[in-house]
Amino acid sequence: MKTHPLHPRFGLHVEGVDLREVTAEHLFPDIRAAFDSHSALLFRNQSLDPESHERIARLFGPLENRDAMSADRDVPF
Repeated sequence: MKTHPLHPRFGLHVEGVDLREVTAEHLFPDIRAAFDSHSALLFRNQSLDPESHERIARLFGPLENRDAMSADRDVPF
């Protein structure tokens, strides 16, 4: 995984990572550390289907149900 600053104050451009191959044990610890330190990460030219996108997102924690929340339903955050 190679990174380059996006801005002098925050953000990284991340290269050499295929997000479809990231797991909790493989690359995610490095990605999470970079996100915690730099607040924004840019991964160019990724091709994720909805299931892969959701799998990566779940590594960061529970997903919000935005549709239910906007409808004012009583759903857990």
